[in-house]
Formats: sequence, structure tokens, C-alpha cells
Amino acid sequence: MTTKIEKTIIGFFSEAKDVCGSEGLFQSIFYHQCRLNYKQDQIRREEAVDGGRVDFVIEETDRLISIELKAGANGHRNSLANMKEVENTGKGLQHDIDKLLSLQKQTGKHVESWLVCVDLLVLGIAFSKKDVDKYSSVSNKQGVHFAYLAQLNDNCEIWENEKRKEHKLCIPDCTSNISALALLNMKSTWTEFFYEVATEEDSPECAHVGLLYHILRRKGLKHTQLASEVFFNCNKYGTRQYYIPDIAVFGDKFIGQFQLFGNNKRTIENDKYKLPELVSIMEFKGGRTFKSKGIKSRQEAIISDVEKLSYQIKPIVEAASLSLKINTQPHYIMIITDDDPRLKVCIDELRQKHGEIIDIKWQGL
Repeated sequence: MTTKIEKTIIGFFSEAKDVCGSEGLFQSIFYHQCRLNYKQDQIRREEAVDGGRVDFVIEETDRLISIELKAGANGHRNSLANMKEVENTGKGLQHDIDKLLSLQKQTGKHVESWLVCVDLLVLGIAFSKKDVDKYSSVSNKQGVHFAYLAQLNDNCEIWENEKRKEHKLCIPDCTSNISALALLNMKSTWTEFFYEVATEEDSPECAHVGLLYHILRRKGLKHTQLASEVFFNCNKYGTRQYYIPDIAVFGDKFIGQFQLFGNNKRTIENDKYKLPELVSIMEFKGGRTFKSKGIKSRQEAIISDVEKLSYQIKPIVEAASLSLKINTQPHYIMIITDDDPRLKVCIDELRQKHGEIIDIKWQGL
């Protein structure tokens, strides 16, 4: 019988197999799949342990389920092949296993641990069968379950107690039943989002990004339509214009290739595919680290991001669209998940100054 966590992982792999994006995107997809099988208050993000933080912890009645996710390689640097190369420096997959084991030591509950990996075959540097056999065995011998997907494959592998199970992946429903722009303009979308944020006051900002991703998916957007940390080639490396929005939303014709092409060469651009379908660019400010700062620092950070959207990102996107002879006019949204009333004057002034260009959504009002 397939367990609830196995169902979550298989659902994640079913969507992860045909999108190209950052680790943040895959974490958002995984969170969405968790919410289909678990309640919101059962799921924790970035749980502190010795040696770092565990990506996901799910609380069940009789156990904790901890998950480290390795995905989002669109270049060698953060690929599983690179993890293999740096193993002897303490930064490889064993480091992630150690974090999972650390959680087992610091809690009184039984912990079921998972290492979930997504590999990209088209890079030409994916794990070999020998590598998969090795790391599944290394994980299992330390009490950690191992799940592996090579993207574009129709099957995934799950290893428990050094026994391999192969699962056929379903084809995700790719029918969007609502306009992305209409959804972003609905008051109910933001009411639901900020209501859920209010129940996770001590969560990291990435959890708030995941919440909005889940709500937009729940309301009808496809997994190929929205992503966190999307790189646009019209941004320039090494300058302040190098910018990756927290969430980008695309039209229903987009096919989920959110990052550069498979070889990750900077000379290859795919803005000509992304910009015509671009519906919205969003930036977030919030989460426990942000809220721990003084009020002046928070105000300055919010002002900086709004001005960056207004004075830098919007002109760059417009210039790129003009050069590609397309008419791209995305909806720019600044999302502030900090309801401190002392921010009101600052936000009111920003709305008055930038309101025609930037839609500022604030938890406080």
C-alpha cells in the first residue's frame, strides 16, 4: 500500500519531471503536494537542526517525517553530479543525510527521514545507475529513505530498507480553468493568502512564497504556469539589474521551461519564449528573519524593493520586449507579509508614489 508521504512524493515527481526551474520552484511544488495530503499546521519549513536546516518536516500523530529535497539543477554547480564531487568536503549528499539524522537525535518522536532527488538527464551529468545504487544504499543503511527521479522519465524509484520500488508517474492535469490575471485581481485570492500567512507568523519567507504558490495552484493555475526564482536573460550579471523575482506567473500556453536551456550557457536566451507569456512579476518581503529586524531596516528594505521594481525591472522588461518586437506588460506586485502597523505610513507613501505601476499587497491592510 502506498503511504501518504509516498503519495506526496510521487505527486511531486509527476509535476517535477517536465518543468525546468530553480530549487525554489521544486520546493513550492513539493509544498503544494504536501497540502493535498496534509493539513497546513502539520507542515513546517526550514526546521533548525545541528548543521543547518531541514527543508520540510511533517508532523503526524505518531511520528515526524523529515525531507531534504535536492532539485533545481540547470547547471553543474547545484547538480547531483556536483554533490558527488564535493562529498569529501562535507558538502555532498551525506551532509543532507546528517541533517536528517540530527533531527532524529533532537526529538523524542520517531522520525521517518527522506532524501528526495530530482536529476536532469539533458545536462549529460546525471547520476549513473551505479550512482543511484550507491546513494540509495548509503541512505538506507543510515535509516533514510531515498527517492529519485531523472527528469523526462515516466517512472520514479523509491528505496526503503535497500529494496527498490518503481512507480509509474501520472500525467498531471494541464488544463487551466481561470485567467491568471483575473485570479491575481480577485480580492478573495489575497484574503485567503493573508489569512494563511497569519497562521504562520514564525515561518521563513520561503514558506509565504510557497503558500501563495499553493493558493494559485489550488485556484486553477497549472504547474507549468508559475514558478519562484525565475531568471530572465535580459537581466545582466554582476550588476544591480541581476534580479530573480520571488514568483513569476505566465499564461496558460507556457510550457514550464522557467530557466535557461539545459546547458545553462549564458549566451542562450529564452526570454523570447518567456516574455510573451509573462503575466506577473512578484517580490516578497516578510518572514521571521525580516520581522526580526528593526522597523527602520524593514522600511528601507520595502522601499528598496518597490523602487527596484519600478525603476529597474520594469524598464528592463520593456526594453527586452521592444527588442523582441512583443508587447509584454506584466502586472508588478509587491507583497509584504508583515502586519506591523508602524509600516502603514511608509506603505501609504509608496502606494501614492508608485501605485499606478506597482500593486502593493500588505498584510496590514
